Amino acid sequence: MARLIPDFEKIVGSDSQSNGPSPASERDLQLFDSIAITDPRLYELSVRMALPTPYNLLLECLNRSCVPESDLKSNMISQGRNKHFFTLQLNERSVKVPCKNKREGRHLAAQHLLARLHPEVTMWSDLLRMYGPGSKPDKKTELETIQGAQAQEKSAVKTSLIRLLKAKMHELAAQWEENGGSAHPKGKFFVSPDSLPVVTFHPDSKTDLYNSIPENSTSPTLPPSPNAASD
Repeated sequence: MARLIPDFEKIVGSDSQSNGPSPASERDLQLFDSIAITDPRLYELSVRMALPTPYNLLLECLNRSCVPESDLKSNMISQGRNKHFFTLQLNERSVKVPCKNKREGRHLAAQHLLARLHPEVTMWSDLLRMYGPGSKPDKKTELETIQGAQAQEKSAVKTSLIRLLKAKMHELAAQWEENGGSAHPKGKFFVSPDSLPVVTFHPDSKTDLYNSIPENSTSPTLPPSPNAASD
């Protein structure tokens, strides 16, 4: 296809980049540094600059906070020609704004509700940096990283425990042979190799996991048993 269509790579590249919203540039965000969250011009400015509208930004805020959209209640009351009031309620928080139509009231009420949800910010650019395009982390990459770290950690713990257990068993067997299988010095705990469980591996298993002993492994001294102390 690249030979038949000279601009094939450019076309494919532009299509792949057009999937999903593009991150807002810092220059675009700086234009909103002087615009307050409750500014009534925000809806028109957002549409002109192809940025999320106030109501869409509110839905994104609820989505990241794991709040169902069904908890958001809206209502519009008309009191004459071009005189309406739009109410937006989220649990115990409720805002009521005057508007000319339902669309204007929905976005303006969303702005006031966002201002109540985030009293620490005052400018619209701050909310765009928090919930705008490009601000959402890649959940797939984070999940793969966490799963890889968990798998590696579990594998390391199991390997070290198995090697440590094998080293301790070798030490117990060596102590038993040194004492002829009958001597029991004080302050030591001995177990007969004959009484240990026998583990048989399949002939096809090829691994040195159970055949390697950690170097310079030191074992803690066990406390003397009551029977040995009474002798």
